[in-house]
Amino acid sequence: MLENYVEGKNKLLNSIEELNYYCESYGNQKQKELLCEQKKKLEKIHFNLSVLGQFKRGKSTLINALLGEDILPTGVLPLTAIITSLHYSENKMAEVILNNGEKKIINYKNICQYVTEKENPQNCKEIKEVDIYYPSPLLKKGVILVDTPGIGSIYKNNTEITENYLYRADVVIFVLAVDPPLTEKEMDFLNEVKEIANKVIFVLNKIDIVSESDLEKIINFSKKTIIDRLNIDESELDFYPISAEEMQKNSGREIGESKEFLKALEEMIIKQKGKIIIDSVNDKLKIIIEHLIFNVELEMKILHEPLESLENKVEKLYDKLKKIKTRKKQIVYLFKGEIERILNILKNDINNLNDKQSKRLLLKAEKELVNIKGNNIQAEIQDFLEEEIKITFEEWRKAEKEKLDQLLYRESNKFVENINSIIENIQQIFVDLFNLEFFKMIPVDEMAASKDFYYHIKDLDLFYPKLDILTFSAFLPNFIKKPIIKKKIKEEVLRQVDKNCGRISYDFKKRINESSRKFISNWEKEVDNLIEEIKTIIEKSKKEKDFNAEKINEKKEKLLFDINQLKKLS
Repeated sequence: MLENYVEGKNKLLNSIEELNYYCESYGNQKQKELLCEQKKKLEKIHFNLSVLGQFKRGKSTLINALLGEDILPTGVLPLTAIITSLHYSENKMAEVILNNGEKKIINYKNICQYVTEKENPQNCKEIKEVDIYYPSPLLKKGVILVDTPGIGSIYKNNTEITENYLYRADVVIFVLAVDPPLTEKEMDFLNEVKEIANKVIFVLNKIDIVSESDLEKIINFSKKTIIDRLNIDESELDFYPISAEEMQKNSGREIGESKEFLKALEEMIIKQKGKIIIDSVNDKLKIIIEHLIFNVELEMKILHEPLESLENKVEKLYDKLKKIKTRKKQIVYLFKGEIERILNILKNDINNLNDKQSKRLLLKAEKELVNIKGNNIQAEIQDFLEEEIKITFEEWRKAEKEKLDQLLYRESNKFVENINSIIENIQQIFVDLFNLEFFKMIPVDEMAASKDFYYHIKDLDLFYPKLDILTFSAFLPNFIKKPIIKKKIKEEVLRQVDKNCGRISYDFKKRINESSRKFISNWEKEVDNLIEEIKTIIEKSKKEKDFNAEKINEKKEKLLFDINQLKKLS
């Protein structure tokens, strides 16, 4: 499998080297850049293989087994407090990255000082992550192996760090264990993982500590639970019972039950990921080649065309391209109008939210205030309001995002359809004037609305009411204290609801405007660059018609040879 990938990769790299020459002769800057991107993609193929699971399932032990050396610390207590990534390097070292961006190189054997709760409790050293560089055969295949804090630990920050990391994971090894089998917390977490990771491999660890009969029951129970709760087909489930400890003792060699797991891991790394990269690069090269062939054939057509006929066709072409540019401006203007309409919808929704939730929260807070009997009124009402604010705005924000996503997706798709109709018009012009089939454009999904209009709102913090009552009020009786708190509640709820509405409105509006500007700019450039490229080819070829007959024939032979070579590369 590895040999097949290397062979395919080398073949494409050779094609890229050949295409560099043709891009210099017949291409444009965008094609050169795209060609360079494909080369980098092949040379630096890598992906994040993240090891996730509940604390004390044996994640770090499994990673050590895969690497063939005890690099990560293991122990009895929940250990890993931060994300630890392992990269390939001939030189063994580690780099600690602080929250403020500062970096420092350390001996990789000293990482326990930074990644354990014992040495770095509650991440008091303010470490963002640790990168370890190690000459492992597994890492050399383009894998970045990631150890994450265990979910469900007594340390809340461990679970939060792991959940926040999910969006960086490409492939996940989810580690379960027989002591005990699947927990409710693991199933809840798995539902999140399923939505984000491209692939999940399940590993049932510690099988060496139970009897064969018990192991069979645990395997059946775990498989059935995963299939039922995640709503997946049994054929889609990658599930492997192993003993990470036994693998570690044998330096990760294929022994016993681990054989299937290691084989599946190898296949996934090389066959699946490698195939995706190679297929992607291959598709892009085909588009570049078609584009270059069109450019060369257009030069050929112009050289063969009688001068009077050519002048007539070029005049018609430029006139049509001028009209297309005017049409493009109209399409952009209409789309900007739709963006403004969506922003007005957002504005109205925010105003309604502010009015409705201010009244609702005040009523609920007053009712809650009446029901509180103890002396710690301020703290109880404070906790109540914080929870209500959180529920109110998180739920609304999620619903509003989905609503805006749908509106933006619909309107951006209309815009793309209109732009594509312009490109089709240009294509038809060349069929009519030069009997020349146009090349394919970069697929629409390269700049799809769902990507350009994506805005992530999870990182936006909320503002919560702060009921800072004078300290002496703690000694007042409730019948005096409650009216004071009630007045403070009204002031703070109105202020903080308005503040949250303003911040959310600003966040949505900013992201929509930035995304729409980028989206429009990308498509405008696509059309404008295409038109300018066509004009450049035509003007260059018209000048070549002034050559003498011998030189023109030489040029024609050269063009024909290059066309044939490009067709071979495709």
